[in-house]
Amino acid sequence: MNTPNYNNELDALLGELKQKKGIAAKTILEWIAHKKNVVYSPSTLSNYRAKGAEKKKKYDTLLDTVKEYAAHEIPPVVKKHKSKFAYFLNESFFIYYRTENDTSLNYEIHRAILNIGNSKNNIDILLPKDDADYQGFSTLLANSHLIFDLKTTETREKALRIIIPIPHSKTPEITIGQYSNLNSKGAIVSGCLVLELIKDKSKEHQPKTYKNTSSEYTKVPYLIRQFLKDSKKNRIKTTTGIFDYRELEKFLHIQKLKETDNKMKTGIFLSAPMGALDKEEYSSLWEEYIKLHSTILEVFPKPKYQICFLGKDAKAKEAFDNNILSMRKMLEKIKLLDKFILIYPKKVASSSLIELGVALALGKQCLVFVKTEEDLPYLLKNQHFKNLSVIVYDTTETILSLFKKLGMSIFDT
Repeated sequence: MNTPNYNNELDALLGELKQKKGIAAKTILEWIAHKKNVVYSPSTLSNYRAKGAEKKKKYDTLLDTVKEYAAHEIPPVVKKHKSKFAYFLNESFFIYYRTENDTSLNYEIHRAILNIGNSKNNIDILLPKDDADYQGFSTLLANSHLIFDLKTTETREKALRIIIPIPHSKTPEITIGQYSNLNSKGAIVSGCLVLELIKDKSKEHQPKTYKNTSSEYTKVPYLIRQFLKDSKKNRIKTTTGIFDYRELEKFLHIQKLKETDNKMKTGIFLSAPMGALDKEEYSSLWEEYIKLHSTILEVFPKPKYQICFLGKDAKAKEAFDNNILSMRKMLEKIKLLDKFILIYPKKVASSSLIELGVALALGKQCLVFVKTEEDLPYLLKNQHFKNLSVIVYDTTETILSLFKKLGMSIFDT
């Protein structure tokens, strides 16, 4: 019985594809790698030709795959990944920016127009007002950023450079970058900008300037206004990975949280179920809080520590009830201070427990003084929070002596 000549069959098939359809073996191997997730190299083919009988199973698999390829009426070709710059070709973008030295309350946001032609050397920017227009070219940097190098169209004297991060496989809805330029006095200026893809190409768009006091200011997309409205943010570091409005909204939210953290003061928010007590209980607890307030200030004097006790000036319960702050203002106070103390003398339904929950969720160091742990909700008395300490006390003097003895380390007990 004769052994089939596998080598000649594979060679014949590859030769036929090359001769009749102009398909090289390399193209077929690329398709196999893409379709079957199996990589064959030209050297692999040579190896199979030399040892076809020994590697019959692998050889047959390769031969069957090549036959599958040859069965296509129109031979498939794996599409090459196009250059990242290709996603910008023949596109236009709005460029929103704010002049760096514009720190006035009545400021302007400018909208220029970036037109990208069919090559990297076909770039032009139209600026608002009497500013000169620019032309130039682009360069792909580290396969992750585009740099636009431009000069004034007529004089070719002033230079403008823009750098933006770019996505992997699409034209971005927006992208945040930086610019550097020479102003009218010859000084180098720079700042942030936001590129927004112009989706409606049927309209003729013009460069514009929007004053923040004008009715047309709202025509600037809301999130772009939020990004550019604070001149202090104009020098924010160029971010990567912001290519649509949802990502920009998330970025702005994180920035707001960071600003809140930076504003946070070293201090204590004092809480108690004042509104849930009767007049006699209120008066007694108020006296305890005033003593605690004074003791903390003695141990940790201002301005190092800020103490917030919202009922400090409400000696009578009626005065407290008539001076209840809104929940929003209450939350702002809790956010600004890094520590929280609750005196909880008895089991009672009170918004002070909500305040404690907010403080715990915000990661504040929390301390609860309670007559008996059984009065606390399950999660509190079973120590489910790393930032919570619970201390059982008998009298106010116990609390005062602990503060005088331990200071701020009382939060670590």
